[in-house]
Amino acid sequence: MALFFGSTQPWRSGLRPERGDASAGGSGRNLLAQPELAGPANSFFVEIANVEQLRNRLTEWADLVDRALERNIFLEPAFALPAAQHLGEKGKLAFLLAWENSESAPRSRLMALWPVVFPRSPFGWFLRTWRHDYCCAGVPLLDQDNAQKSLDSIIRFLDAARPRLLALSVEQIPQSGAFFAFLSRHAARHERAIEYVARYHRAALNTIPREASAQNLAPAKKRKELKRQYRRLAERGEITFQIATEGEALEKGIESFLILESRGWKGRQGGAFLRRGGHAMFLRSMVRSLAQAGKCRIYSLACGERLISSNIVLTDEGVAYFWKTAFNEDFAAFSPGALLTLLMTESFLNEPDLIEADSCAIPNHSMIAHIWREKKAFSDMVISIRPGANWVARQLARREALVRLARERVKLMLGRLRRF
Repeated sequence: MALFFGSTQPWRSGLRPERGDASAGGSGRNLLAQPELAGPANSFFVEIANVEQLRNRLTEWADLVDRALERNIFLEPAFALPAAQHLGEKGKLAFLLAWENSESAPRSRLMALWPVVFPRSPFGWFLRTWRHDYCCAGVPLLDQDNAQKSLDSIIRFLDAARPRLLALSVEQIPQSGAFFAFLSRHAARHERAIEYVARYHRAALNTIPREASAQNLAPAKKRKELKRQYRRLAERGEITFQIATEGEALEKGIESFLILESRGWKGRQGGAFLRRGGHAMFLRSMVRSLAQAGKCRIYSLACGERLISSNIVLTDEGVAYFWKTAFNEDFAAFSPGALLTLLMTESFLNEPDLIEADSCAIPNHSMIAHIWREKKAFSDMVISIRPGANWVARQLARREALVRLARERVKLMLGRLRRF
């Protein structure tokens, strides 16, 4: 299906078919030393693990990923472990693990994995689900057949281990997903309040049916302008579109992306991976690990010998996540990021196993929102986990919303000062 630039075809490098520290919380209280909440045979029990302990449970973790109520590539070991290791999160990060408990095997199957950040004070009221800057979905892993038992066990455990906790936050939850529906039913059944910190949409691409998806892309006027820029760009050198998935091409793609990003506006503002300590190590480790499982690709666009745009895409069970992008500002007049995204989109629409793509972008993003015109709804929420604590969830949600508003205003003011 050639939609945009005629017979342009990517060169592919073996593209495969798709299918803490010992104390958590920083308060001085060793949560990992809390006793397990055990029950009779064939029941569940819950424990808290740190990052290093979880490394010994990779088989069970991977098995839960495949049984999850809702899949989350950002909570797979290949993504979450490098993030915990290299992003400075280990000291405050803990994992709530719910296990099936039987007479023959006390830890026969892992039923839930929920990454959390405990409050600094043991008197804190608010438990946060862990979500860092590079995570685009905050859905915890719950066994699809035992989600209710898993969540009930986790809440009973928190009753015993941290009786002062009254509410739990979750962020970037797809409203169309199974977890959102499950959590809503759970809250209604147990009379727990769900309060919204924010509800928003981000650009998405539904690839079924293919022809309808193609028609719902950038409007004709926008496509005409991009085709014109493509022709002008071709006058400066041969245009090459590539997809790297493994081996030397992938390694080159990783380093080229890091350099390209660091030379742009993110590098000048200190937000590029190479400017943020171990963040580049996280990217290298994560991309390599996911690529080994056929779940990561790097799309690139070059003009002559110069790389002008690069996209990192994660894939999982028919869903593509447009995770990161960078472009060469020397070619800004040719919209290299938009050109690469259109070529990448054409590639998506030619993949029969791909069902949808998530932009992973902020709402109304200046580039992708004009190309992928469909939208996917998300919510950031606070849920009460104690009887009679609904008012706490409401106040915490309001406070969090005000904090975010203040941050946005500060960012806007700083942006205006830079331009001035």
